[in-house]
Amino acid sequence: IPIEEDGSLGKIKELKFISGNGGPGYISHPHQVCQDRSGKWLLVPSQGRLQGVGKITVFRIDSEHGNLKETSMVKGRSGSEPRHCVLHPNNRFCYCLNEKDSTVACYYFDEDSVTVFGLDQENGHMTYLQNIKTKGEQPRFITINPDGTMLLAANELTDTICCMDIDPKTGLLAYSGTEIAAESPVCVVFKTK
Repeated sequence: IPIEEDGSLGKIKELKFISGNGGPGYISHPHQVCQDRSGKWLLVPSQGRLQGVGKITVFRIDSEHGNLKETSMVKGRSGSEPRHCVLHPNNRFCYCLNEKDSTVACYYFDEDSVTVFGLDQENGHMTYLQNIKTKGEQPRFITINPDGTMLLAANELTDTICCMDIDPKTGLLAYSGTEIAAESPVCVVFKTK
């Protein structure tokens, strides 16, 4: 809804539906909208109820044109029913209150970075190792080259592919010094033969 020059609200410009399970007409039930501290992102926690999905949907705010673009989504635990979110003052941690199972979930809010986790080979548990910026906005796709030595992150909104070396012993990432100019990249594939 646009804000007019006199401060009043204009007519509805755009209406977004939060999809559910089962195709057209099946919706999830949003309970809040939460803008991040940069003013670029809008988080919408939604309950699933009968035909929806308990999830948090993230929209990019296009202030220039007054539009929202869905960029990502994370599902809550089964039966948890996400209801309200709040962002830490550092804008990196998002806490979500889950109504049905009386829990709080913590998420990393890092739209423009890649996070590395170590895996315990015995029990499969994950351990946080690193979070590194992709030197651009909205990394829509990440991939690893065929020999496993490099990670590439496609920054859709800033038209670059950021290349990072992978340490073969630790799995940690380091900038390779190579950035590839690309027009709104959303996928990277390698020719292997």
